[in-house]
Amino acid sequence: MRSCCPQFYQRALQLEPQATTHAGLAAAYAKLGMRAEAVASYVRAIGLDPELHDAQFQLGELLRASGDLEGAKHCYAQALRLRPERAETWSCMGRLLRASGDPGAVACFRELVRLTPAENKEKASEAHRTLGSALWEGGWHEPALDSYRLAVDQAPELAARWLELAAKQLEARELAPAESTCRCPPLPLPCRSPG
Repeated sequence: MRSCCPQFYQRALQLEPQATTHAGLAAAYAKLGMRAEAVASYVRAIGLDPELHDAQFQLGELLRASGDLEGAKHCYAQALRLRPERAETWSCMGRLLRASGDPGAVACFRELVRLTPAENKEKASEAHRTLGSALWEGGWHEPALDSYRLAVDQAPELAARWLELAAKQLEARELAPAESTCRCPPLPLPCRSPG
């Protein structure tokens, strides 16, 4: 049964070798944990049709997971060129750049925030939190605090967002705002004043 799905795509490739079929074979290999085969099939698919967004993105994910960060960055960049409206790709590129200390991560996370629908409160909150974290790491503390506040505004029922905001306010030596943040619901335990 392990090779059933790849065999289907291999047979289809014999009948009509198309980029989308190679991409389907790559996805089947990836689901089975056969990374090398998946990478090779995605490369073939992209060689036949470099405009396959999903193939570019999925190859980027596989390359990132295997440690080929430059290859992943190239694939994400191609995927963003093809579909710049896809928030998930901005998030992945941002995480990749952030891990290497590249300040370009902030621009990616700004796009993530812009593209994440406000109606999806939890995702919007996470996007603002991610941007806030990247801004904080870059030394931009005021804009970071603004992003953390927006994360709280988007999902005030998430106690973790309140705690993150309070922790960053304390790090920024904003003691009164931190204390006020700690006293806001839905925190189960109020913070105590420092000192």
